[in-house]
Amino acid sequence: MPQLNGTLLTNPQMAGVLRRLKEFVGLAHKRSDLTGASGERLKVYLFNVGQGDHVLLEFPNGHYGIIDFYFEGTLGLKEPPALTYLENVKRFHPEKQIVIDFICISHTDFDHVKGIDTFLKWAEENEIQIDNFWLPSGDEFWRVYEIYEKALTKYAKGSAARDHGLDLKDRLRAIRDFQKSNNYTSHTDAMQGAIRSLHSNIGGGAEVVLIAPLAKHLKKFDEQVWMDFFRWMFEKTVGDSAQANLTSSILLVILRKHKLLFGGDADLDVWTECLDDYERTNQKKHFGPCVADFIKVSHHGSNNSSSLDLWKRILDKDVKVGISAGRRYGHPHSGTLRDIAGAAREIGSTVQILSTNTCTHCLHNQNIPEEPLEESVYDPPEYPAEVKQTLNRLRALPGPSGLRPALGAYIFRFPFDSDRVAVAKGLRNEVKRNVNCIYNNSHQHPFPDCAQ
Repeated sequence: MPQLNGTLLTNPQMAGVLRRLKEFVGLAHKRSDLTGASGERLKVYLFNVGQGDHVLLEFPNGHYGIIDFYFEGTLGLKEPPALTYLENVKRFHPEKQIVIDFICISHTDFDHVKGIDTFLKWAEENEIQIDNFWLPSGDEFWRVYEIYEKALTKYAKGSAARDHGLDLKDRLRAIRDFQKSNNYTSHTDAMQGAIRSLHSNIGGGAEVVLIAPLAKHLKKFDEQVWMDFFRWMFEKTVGDSAQANLTSSILLVILRKHKLLFGGDADLDVWTECLDDYERTNQKKHFGPCVADFIKVSHHGSNNSSSLDLWKRILDKDVKVGISAGRRYGHPHSGTLRDIAGAAREIGSTVQILSTNTCTHCLHNQNIPEEPLEESVYDPPEYPAEVKQTLNRLRALPGPSGLRPALGAYIFRFPFDSDRVAVAKGLRNEVKRNVNCIYNNSHQHPFPDCAQ
């Protein structure tokens, strides 16, 4: 019989000790990985934040990039996960200087900017170095804020529209105030105009190329154009947003053998026109073909941003496709998934599709490695003793009330010495019920596994 400190252990007890030891070793490994000294590879976290976008890139030199900010409290998040991650870097490795090579706000929709004010406040308080700040309107962003204030007063009539409008106003004001602060040293670039390199040496060797929007999508910075845009935001439903997404950026990140496309909420027309412009202006000579081995799907997998022809143009031979989606709108749309799968068959590509709203059944049956995501877990509050006892009892119960692994992020790794992309599912333990299939386990949909 195994012993620990002279105490006899039953087989179940021994299994528990070994499991906790494995978790401890795993946590130690993960915390050492926070230093950035993790080999020659790019790492991308596609966080599970609900119906919005939030992506963290960790570059080979230990610097970071962040695209959009969103989080939902119903998922157990109190802040954007990238903030929690970097706060843990700072806590466990105080000697490491945190450098953010770029922050990109793809466009000004609430599900892409919700957490920006919290993050910028933390960055200022902790003197975090931010080298580049890429915004839809570049150096004129303060004017967007002023126009938004006018539009909010003029067009937000109902209480719901006004409450939502005031919430977004706080986020836009945080961006404006950050740019105007005395501590602001970032280089700001306009996310509009011709296809061009935003930076040719990000993270110690990566190049970031602006694919969209083109100048003709935004035309010029005109007050009436923005007033009309904000009027649409107040008066239309959230689900019908194709026109508003004309302002969304598309980024191409190039690092050695790998190309990554981040589509924001760009719709199909924007994608098509930008790819046509890419070919017409012979950008292939500068950046190579506009195909990628990782693609962050636009607009949460909406069918407004997809076609068979589009995917045939941008898929590389072996591709990981990531979708950031919530539970409300039936994303990813089944037509989008059919487009991706059909295009892959026609051009002979291998595609793996991963969506952050994957149900519990599919999450457990995915044939990909698991990782504890302790670096994105914040410290729980100090509860009174009686509350702690109740929580411990609940966690010990079997069934729906027990402690279950939930998806925190899909983690993609892009090694220098290989053109293959590795993927893992980052799990967090949470007390929650099963996540059900968004298709209600129907057999008429191509995704996820339980719907096949």
